[in-house]
Amino acid sequence: MIGYIILGIVAVGFYVAIMRHNSNENKKIFNNPEYTIGVVTYFSNAKGVIGVPNTVTVPAKSAEIKYKYEVGGDSIENGYVDGEFKVPFSGPIAGEKYLVIYLKANPQKSRMLFDYPVKDSSDYTKYMEEFKIHPPQFRK
Repeated sequence: MIGYIILGIVAVGFYVAIMRHNSNENKKIFNNPEYTIGVVTYFSNAKGVIGVPNTVTVPAKSAEIKYKYEVGGDSIENGYVDGEFKVPFSGPIAGEKYLVIYLKANPQKSRMLFDYPVKDSSDYTKYMEEFKIHPPQFRK
């Protein structure tokens, strides 16, 4: 029994450390951003459920997104799971385009902004004008 308690404490500690790291990385990206257009290459919905009575129920496998984008002529592929940053519940379709925010100093560190779909270059231009006054803010 004591072993399960220790295992639980270690698991919670590990989870908190991972979430803190992801939050810090997201803050860095949003504090020194650049933007480009990204294309969804893969999406997987959350799968299964882990439920414990009288507690929070969570998916056994988080939703996952993969996408590609270009920065300075270099093609970059990236992805993450829900929990690192927001992934829509009902996912995007491969080939759809959205704005990507990335860390100016390290373009590999990026997040796809699903609130900003890009149908054509005029959408990108519109968002860049909007961001001069109201840039996207990191929300946990």
